[in-house]
Amino acid sequence: MRNVIRNINNNYSKTDMKKKMFFAMTIFIVVLTLSGCYSKEEGSKNKSNENTQKDDTIRNDLVNKYDAIVFDDKKFIFSKDITDISNRNLLLSGSVNDIYEKDGKYFMKIDDGHTYYGIFEVNSNQTDYIKSKADADEFFSILNDFLVVVKIDNVFRPAFRIDADNGTEGAAVQLDTYSSDFFMLHGNAIEIIEAI
Repeated sequence: MRNVIRNINNNYSKTDMKKKMFFAMTIFIVVLTLSGCYSKEEGSKNKSNENTQKDDTIRNDLVNKYDAIVFDDKKFIFSKDITDISNRNLLLSGSVNDIYEKDGKYFMKIDDGHTYYGIFEVNSNQTDYIKSKADADEFFSILNDFLVVVKIDNVFRPAFRIDADNGTEGAAVQLDTYSSDFFMLHGNAIEIIEAI
């Protein structure tokens, strides 16, 4: 009987020890995994902060170099607000979504998605620069953000804007018309730099 009890204790101890070792190994792996995720997250935060600082430096350099005013939708409420500073250069940040040729001149279309839509004359070097930043393998590559110093020739708010929403595939398209809340800007691009 004593041997049976000793065997039970030894088996119980071995089983209990195995469970404890398994539990300890599981905790170790979880801690190791979480610390790896944390360091990757910190790395991406640091890279993001570094890019923001570089962007701010580039933005400040452009403002100083061209005596430009940064486009701010809170500062410019009416078209006249922009027209009043038309003797100054304007710094825009946005996505280039088209480059086209008309009457032997090149133009780019750029917008920030919610406050302005601009059409600016660009030279062939600027066109080549924008193209060089686009990756032909990616559909939305031309939508990279750019910092653009422009000289405004004309600014207005369209009377109406039409948005289309197709909802789900095969559904009818719904068109909504409403007063515009964005500026139409026309002029010449002075300098274009890809945002970081």
